[in-house]
Amino acid sequence: MTKNDRCPWLLLFAKLGNMVEDPFLLTHRREHRDDSEVIGRGTGQSFLCGTGQAHVLAFGFLHALEGERVIDLFQIKDTSLSPVDRVLPKFEREIQRLLEDNLETVFGVRLVASEYPTGEKHAGRIDTLGIDENNTPVIIEFKLSSSVSVIVQSLFYLDWLLDHKGDFEILAKKQGDNPAPVDWTQPRILCVAESFSPYDLSAVSHLGRAVQLVEYKLFAGGLLLLDVLGEATRRVSSKQAISPTQVASYSIEQHLSRAQGEMHRIAHELRQYLLDEGGDVSEGPTREYIAFRTARNFCCLEIHREHILLHLALDPKVGEGCPICSDVTNLGHFGTGNLRVRVSGPDDVLAAKHFIDLAYEQGSGRGAFSDC
Repeated sequence: MTKNDRCPWLLLFAKLGNMVEDPFLLTHRREHRDDSEVIGRGTGQSFLCGTGQAHVLAFGFLHALEGERVIDLFQIKDTSLSPVDRVLPKFEREIQRLLEDNLETVFGVRLVASEYPTGEKHAGRIDTLGIDENNTPVIIEFKLSSSVSVIVQSLFYLDWLLDHKGDFEILAKKQGDNPAPVDWTQPRILCVAESFSPYDLSAVSHLGRAVQLVEYKLFAGGLLLLDVLGEATRRVSSKQAISPTQVASYSIEQHLSRAQGEMHRIAHELRQYLLDEGGDVSEGPTREYIAFRTARNFCCLEIHREHILLHLALDPKVGEGCPICSDVTNLGHFGTGNLRVRVSGPDDVLAAKHFIDLAYEQGSGRGAFSDC
């Protein structure tokens, strides 16, 4: 079975309650569950999200039915299954408030402003403004149900954002103590709705913007499922401009060209390996590294002339005993992730790929089912 043939299992969430720092995985939290579990089944690259103690376990797999995404959850007790009822929110603001309260846990985004007015010229109100792990501006728009207007509206607000960089930077400074400058290379858009049509997905794939569609499903018992459908720029060529109006300060090609000789080939190989982890993987160049993410960063690729550093969203303990691994939890470094893997030549590539697999599997919740 090749890497691309793996069963795409989902990430789990627990009952809604008090916050935990990060989403937790089936393999790492088995000891916290009781005798009640939940199984999920659906289409799209999905993960279940929640907070509090892990009293309810959820997992699932992709299932296609005549092109329609179908999500089913079942309660497990002993050997019996019973369906979990869907819950439909009455107001768009319910979903917006829930996700705004948990932006860092779910998307790795820090809240900058909510319901932000765009002034007389644009005459609108942006649902959510944020800044992500790479210090990139993020616009999030919410809709109760499928609507192409949420995509069009988001692009309208993106034009406003690019015309008001100073306003955004002032807001970002007021909301946090992060001294890092805002990275305007590729501002992102997250469109969140109960569902999107195949036409929406097709339209987004041709936009040439960093637009990501996220479907949500609410279930009885305080369960929320978020289905990450993909991103417009996931397969944009490293030499291709994102958009005529995009501020392209950094590019993938600039990063790759930093490596010399054999390391140049290795840099291309590792980049392609990261993209091939799954259809939900997107890449974004920053000044110092290339970020690879699903809903959040799972790897930051930092390319130098004679070596490459990978910072991975993994517990550094998994790298104990590996000569090319180090714990950088308490060390200043670029990017996110506390496990550093240093690649200095061809002999290090295989080990690096192993840790890339672990980081991706942890981020997408596939680790427990890699042999399915």
